[in-house]
Amino acid sequence: MRRQKILSTAEKILSFASILFLIAIVVFFAFQLFYPTPSFPTFSLKWMRTGYVYKVAFSPKVDLLAAYGYIQKSFEREVSGLLLFSTSSGQLARSIGAHANDLSFSPDGRLLAASYQEQGMNKVDVFNVADGRKMRTIVMGKSLDSPSVTFASDGRLAIVHNGKLWFVEVDNGERIQTKIQATEVAFSPDGRFIAACWKNWVSIFDGKGKMVRKLEVKAEKVSNTNASIRKLSFSRDGKKFVVLWLERKQVWLSSQMRWWVSVWGTSDWELEHSLPMTHFQERTIGVGDIDSNASLVAVSDPFPRRVWLFGIFSKSLIAVYRLEDGQVIARLPRYGFHENDVAFSPTGRYLAVAHVDGIELWEFKDSGKQ
Repeated sequence: MRRQKILSTAEKILSFASILFLIAIVVFFAFQLFYPTPSFPTFSLKWMRTGYVYKVAFSPKVDLLAAYGYIQKSFEREVSGLLLFSTSSGQLARSIGAHANDLSFSPDGRLLAASYQEQGMNKVDVFNVADGRKMRTIVMGKSLDSPSVTFASDGRLAIVHNGKLWFVEVDNGERIQTKIQATEVAFSPDGRFIAACWKNWVSIFDGKGKMVRKLEVKAEKVSNTNASIRKLSFSRDGKKFVVLWLERKQVWLSSQMRWWVSVWGTSDWELEHSLPMTHFQERTIGVGDIDSNASLVAVSDPFPRRVWLFGIFSKSLIAVYRLEDGQVIARLPRYGFHENDVAFSPTGRYLAVAHVDGIELWEFKDSGKQ
């Protein structure tokens, strides 16, 4: 009888411990899910729209924000395609039934180029911003990857297709293939330089396509860095050239990454500094942008570090770092679980975040920015 009583007491204790353990697990995951993301009062939310947005791009005058995806206009109605929002109010100015994997405004703001793939064929549509009219469709040919598009300082459309840089005269559709090998390109504001990245190298050319310098992107004191370049950018005054990239390493069966930024002076093309922005992380989406003053960088950054079952529900957010010293100045409270794109406005006043739950426009609290 005594033995049965002892066993009964032990069973009750074990049962009570199991219940406490289960409650602890539920509380832990609830905390992980609903714990508010720490933020810094550097950016304020100007407006947001619910939907699913893939890409964003600001017009040169910052009066419009172009986005590709869909937004919820009401409980019954969605508006999808290429969307143009008023930057100041967030109102939908125009919607265009088009596809876009990449977006770019012309320097004068009159044109908007959108690249996409259709049945394996690379195409670029060019629209008149004022009325949304399609001016031209440029067919580039078949490729595994969708082309990237940007406009050169002189107004020519630059398309990276099949690892080569092409220039297109929008007025007549004339295509010119260059010998420049690239996966991404950037142009200096004055048109003096073309930067083209390939693997962990960036080649600098003059306006005529002549090689000026070749820059290696690598971690300090480490050669043959497994680098993935995500953004090339010249500062607005043309004095600095910035590369935002991901360093990768393999740890057992896990591939880990961390963000780096490297800065060169364009007067002599000497490396000014290169520093990591984040620690190594198992999951990094790879979304990032650099402001036009080469002073801030915004990247996707899992924080705080959360432990999720099997890593399926890993969260990330957009963190803003000072480029000169790598110090974080803002962590934006999150509204979506997965960022698709992030973009600074040309003046650096705004930061747009596109994600699986819609789009947000953040305003930098600095009266000096227009």
